[in-house]
Amino acid sequence: MEVSSILYSFPYWIVLTLYVLLALIELRNKGNKYRLQLIRYVSIVVFLFFFGLRAWVGYDCHGYASLYESTEPLFHSHYLENWNNLWVEPGYVLYSSVLKWISGDYAVFVFISCLLDAAVINWFLKRYSPNYALAFFVLLAMHTTMEIELMRNVKAIMLFLLAIPYIEQRRFWRYTGLMALAFTFHTSSVILYPLYFFVHKPCPKKVFLIGFILCNVLYFSQIEYLKPIIRGLAGLFGGKIAPMTEIYLESDLYGANRGVSIGYIERFVTSILVMIYYDKLLAQRKSNVIFVNMFIIFIFIMLLFNQISIIAERVGLLFAISYWIVWPSLLYCFRWMSNRIVFFAMIYIYALLRVTAITGNVVYRYENILFKHQSEQQRRFIMERSSQEIIGQ
Repeated sequence: MEVSSILYSFPYWIVLTLYVLLALIELRNKGNKYRLQLIRYVSIVVFLFFFGLRAWVGYDCHGYASLYESTEPLFHSHYLENWNNLWVEPGYVLYSSVLKWISGDYAVFVFISCLLDAAVINWFLKRYSPNYALAFFVLLAMHTTMEIELMRNVKAIMLFLLAIPYIEQRRFWRYTGLMALAFTFHTSSVILYPLYFFVHKPCPKKVFLIGFILCNVLYFSQIEYLKPIIRGLAGLFGGKIAPMTEIYLESDLYGANRGVSIGYIERFVTSILVMIYYDKLLAQRKSNVIFVNMFIIFIFIMLLFNQISIIAERVGLLFAISYWIVWPSLLYCFRWMSNRIVFFAMIYIYALLRVTAITGNVVYRYENILFKHQSEQQRRFIMERSSQEIIGQ
């Protein structure tokens, strides 16, 4: 079995293409409530079928399956033993134990988790996205492995999505409560908490432009300003933190500067479009200011932390959810249908390239539990045998 093949990405292409077709239908039938409702149903069903019924796809499914297997069900006599694992956040521990009480089957756990995520995403997109199906397309393009790899992170992200209305309504304690709950699923959610205090206010376009230019200058200057700072901070903490930090910083996988890439070109073009249509984006919906500001933060993070790719990718992931709203909103900034089709074509081609780069290896070869698929042991063996070659590519 080949380690890398474009054929492994084919199932992902099918889903992307289906969402594009649904988005085009939605664009053409904006006033038809029956068709819009049907598009929403199909979008959700496709999401649940593809992600909720996946077999042993990805890297982290094996670790999460082992964790779930060792989790004691809620109300079980040994339930308190769950809390001995200090490496897993308490919210996820409780969540897993509740689902373990319902079923010990990891496949059931995956499906229920995906169902809950789909319910939140459905609510979020109906409330904030001007094109429901296109937002699902963007989700798959920009967060391809979110449902596959990030079982804890994704729950924190879903809780943040539920908290966004409280940013609009300026309801501090409700927002804080949901973000505190998100923190119990993944500590990275603390990075999103400060958004409450400023993300509801429009960022002056000049500030965005000047910041964008300066960040690009730093990006291309290749001046290593981050690594000395991080090494210094790690040294202050001492213990294992300093040597572990050094390993990350010197790693080609985690510490490398990515330079100019297709991703950089996409971010550059999208930034220019956001600047050009900034006023239109804010005029479309009052809530768009939140997602435009999150997009600006995302761009600055990707440029400033480019020298340490693991930081850019992990932190950027949280703010990249802004794409779910920004790209569909940009679509409606174009007056002529021909321009909208060109925009569709551009993001479709980019999505195919991005998704292929992520899923074009044997670890992400898609299988569904409803059909013949390999066992967990077989997929684990394939992953372990192939990982070094994949990383080295």
